[in-house]
Amino acid sequence: EIVPLDFSKRTPKGGAAPEDYYRAFTTGLDGTPMPSYGGGVLTDDQRWDLVSYVMALRKHEGEIPAELLPAAGEEGGQ
Repeated sequence: EIVPLDFSKRTPKGGAAPEDYYRAFTTGLDGTPMPSYGGGVLTDDQRWDLVSYVMALRKHEGEIPAELLPAAGEEGGQ
């Protein structure tokens, strides 16, 4: 059984900074069932939207310091 990562409780294999999530969504994660969403599957904006969503889950749990969160108006920010 493959159990998906609970982003609100654990740090992912590839790191927890916004660019780490973006890279994971773009290229997938070797050694895991995490697929690539690059190459036309999702646009850059859609992948950054996913990053923002996952960061919001983690921020809710207080695990990500504010300085690692993308600021409003920055790439990946809202």
